[in-house]
Amino acid sequence: MTKKIFFTCLLLFISHFVASALDTWIRINQLGYLPAGIKKAVLISENPLKITSFTIHDALTDKEVAKLNTVQNFGQYENFKSVYILNFSAIQNPGAYYIKTGIYYSPTIYINNNIYNQSSDLILNYFRQQRCGYNPVTDITCHGEDGLDGIKNFVKTEIIDKTPKDKNTSTKKIKENTIKKSLESSEPPVIEVSVPVFNKIDVTGGWHTGYGFTKNGALTANAVFNMLMAWQMNPEVFGDRFDKYGLPGNNGIPDILDEAKWGIDWLIKMNPVNGQLYHQVGDDRDEIAGLTPEKDSLNYGYGTGNGRHVFKATGKPQGLFSTQNNSTGLASIAGKYASAFALGADVFHDMDNAFADSLETLAVNLYQTGKNSKGVTQSVPGKSGKYLMEDNWSDDMELAASQLYQLTFSGKYLQDAVDYGRMEPISPWIFTDSTKYYQWYPFTNLGHLNLIKIENPAVRNEFVQDIQTNLKRADEKKIKSPFLVTTPMSEGSSNFVVSLATQCQLYRKFTGDSAYIDLESALTDWLFGCNPWGISMMVGWPENGSTPTQPACNQFISKRIIPTGALINGPVEKSVFQKSINGNYFETDNTANSGSIVYHNNPTDNITNTPSFDGSAALLFYLASKQAEINHPTDKIRNTVIHGGIVRTDSTRKVIQLVFTGHAYADGGKYILKALRKNRIKASFFVTGDFLRNKDNAKLIARMVKDGHYIGPYSDKYLLCTTPTQPYKLLVNKQEFINDLKNNYLELENSGIKHSDALIFYPAGGYYNDSISRWCRDYGVTLVAPTPGINSVMDISTPPMRENYFSSIEIYNQMLKYERKKGLNGKTLMFHMGADKKRTDKFYKRISSLISDLKQKGYTFETMNQALDKNKTSKINQHKKK
Repeated sequence: MTKKIFFTCLLLFISHFVASALDTWIRINQLGYLPAGIKKAVLISENPLKITSFTIHDALTDKEVAKLNTVQNFGQYENFKSVYILNFSAIQNPGAYYIKTGIYYSPTIYINNNIYNQSSDLILNYFRQQRCGYNPVTDITCHGEDGLDGIKNFVKTEIIDKTPKDKNTSTKKIKENTIKKSLESSEPPVIEVSVPVFNKIDVTGGWHTGYGFTKNGALTANAVFNMLMAWQMNPEVFGDRFDKYGLPGNNGIPDILDEAKWGIDWLIKMNPVNGQLYHQVGDDRDEIAGLTPEKDSLNYGYGTGNGRHVFKATGKPQGLFSTQNNSTGLASIAGKYASAFALGADVFHDMDNAFADSLETLAVNLYQTGKNSKGVTQSVPGKSGKYLMEDNWSDDMELAASQLYQLTFSGKYLQDAVDYGRMEPISPWIFTDSTKYYQWYPFTNLGHLNLIKIENPAVRNEFVQDIQTNLKRADEKKIKSPFLVTTPMSEGSSNFVVSLATQCQLYRKFTGDSAYIDLESALTDWLFGCNPWGISMMVGWPENGSTPTQPACNQFISKRIIPTGALINGPVEKSVFQKSINGNYFETDNTANSGSIVYHNNPTDNITNTPSFDGSAALLFYLASKQAEINHPTDKIRNTVIHGGIVRTDSTRKVIQLVFTGHAYADGGKYILKALRKNRIKASFFVTGDFLRNKDNAKLIARMVKDGHYIGPYSDKYLLCTTPTQPYKLLVNKQEFINDLKNNYLELENSGIKHSDALIFYPAGGYYNDSISRWCRDYGVTLVAPTPGINSVMDISTPPMRENYFSSIEIYNQMLKYERKKGLNGKTLMFHMGADKKRTDKFYKRISSLISDLKQKGYTFETMNQALDKNKTSKINQHKKK
């Protein structure tokens, strides 16, 4: 009976803590943190908690590396009774960690300089998915009939009976009487009826910019500008893996410029002749869940399959149904187009001079159009009555003028830019908590940022002060939230977050003032998971983080294509959501939504979970800037890297790295160690967990440690990650790989080898790809592999392999021949510690002779950690000493 009571109490005790843990979360930036950057996590709980300290643990060994008391009690926030901000900025050593406080654990935290790598290129995947016309992702063509415009009236003659009609007379009888009268009369009984005829204008191409398949000129021009500016400021971060059609294969042009030109080509079609400016194709009638673009044959009023409206910018209210917009002029749309064309002329000048000249002409003409017609051109509402309610236009003209000044250096454009900039010195949305849909657009006044780059000190200082006013206001408001994010939670809230982060980053870049770095860091953290929902606002990134999996967009709903790289609209105030959500929405359970702000990872939530087209382009620019400002490790300069793995160290030094791997065989261990001692050199040994668990190898490991050789991980169970014939095909997922690596490290620790002393990894079989090397970097581990072209790895080949068998003398001679032709500076020679008994010709018996021959040629030998300069003092250890 006593035992029953004890176990019942124990069960209740455990259940209490499990239930408590389910109501408590530690939110982090899932993308990661820079080693020297600000690092904060936010603990939120629906229960009253008292937190005074927390510990940091190595994610690969579970060992505690630091105990910190940098805890701020925020108090209550929304529906959370306890909220604490955990500052772990003191941890600067690259690696993977987790936070533990009481019974609460954070997800894995990554600290390294590579967290932004590939992120901006990744966003281009989303834009390729959004292409209209030919789509390289789905391999289909859509909307080949875009579009119809240019209403003309013509007279159609119809026979009409003008005499009073007896309501009891049949229609057939009326027509007969009418025809009879027309034959008897000299004047035919007709009236003139005006019938509309639509001109066909080629506006195929471009991108679908919304939930459905509408193409919006304002959003497209802004996206193009962000892409071009991202390239102009940070060209080194973009790759070339796709051609101009968006298909795999490089074409000598960075992918960012291929995509930007896809948008520019469509914008040119939207301005076919000077004075004829169009701004939208289609309307929201195609926002039907499950409708695919190639099957969009809806009747837009002209018969099925005849095409969609292309709306001309008139500067007057427009709308086909009960709702009309509030357009007042052309300056907003003309300014956006002019900005994109002017920057395009600058970027493409050295690649295609004629094309650049044509863009400059378009920019100049459109700018003048904007000057002549002040006001805004808003998007055209369809049946839903929803449209982009842009109220401002001076910022568009400021950007166009400042960009034309950079292109032509004409003083009139500079003066215009200053005048327009003074009309809107601050971003209005920063000073409010709610906005209408796209009320102040674009969200970032890039014209101001253009003006702080010019050499005129008076102009520069004036607009620096304006930007400071923006940032100071936002910085003052941040204390209202433990996440330090207080931008408007209106529809499209992620756009505001990206915009403010961009302003912080560019202000810091161009002024050198880091006063708002804390705000910038918090905004970035919010975007990648440090928010109440613990979800990244970027679809599919980070790769193994919690990201939107069921976005509200037709590509996902109809074809289950995940729009990887897209920025999600983001959370909104509950009142905004309830007012705006469509009737197809179904509720999902999310505890964090019990407060005043809501978000749903739900395909029917077209308010918070829809990809933001222009926001994705703005995020691309921000991440490219972040990626470019990181001081990349010097090993990327000194070393030769293939698929993220180091295959050669500094080629200017006549140094060789000897590497030996151990798994199933160790018969050569004694020979190798003896040869190394004889020649007084150090080598690197990579061993599996199975090798370490084998008690017969204990003396070998002890001897390696005593002699000062490097000993590192080689996987726990000789886990093959890829194959030599299909290196791009993964045989494992990230969790499987990390679990295996973790077990390898545990066995190294059991053998007296510290994790911090074994941060270089050699993949099983030497097989790996970009994903494997990236996963290693996430955990602070460097991947190395043998130098290609050297057949030392064939020392385990056996006679039954026939043409793939190499004798020891063949291997020996090939290495010396390679040395004579190409040299071995910085190269890695990889051998095995043993071989199957089928191979009687053991190469390890020739190691001593090989070393002697290479020494005579002037080579010296280093371990991998010596060559990669990995023997630095740990910053974590320094912190613990303090």
